[in-house]
Amino acid sequence: MDFIKVEGKTVDAAVEKAIEELKISKEDLYVKVLDEGANGFLGLGAKPAIIEACAKFSIKNTAEPFMKDFNINRM
Repeated sequence: MDFIKVEGKTVDAAVEKAIEELKISKEDLYVKVLDEGANGFLGLGAKPAIIEACAKFSIKNTAEPFMKDFNINRM
């Protein structure tokens, strides 16, 4: 599962960048917000929002073989 770290002015902007970079739809995107960022005062002290993102199908493809092995080993 390959996560990418993306920054943006806001969380929504970072999500849009992740969608463009991964070339997937928003519905197929898994997002973990690392930092919501801050506007600062008059732009001073502003921090970007930071997210980690990956395609949901990556998670499914990674977990599926493990789950099959787990079920077989339980029998």
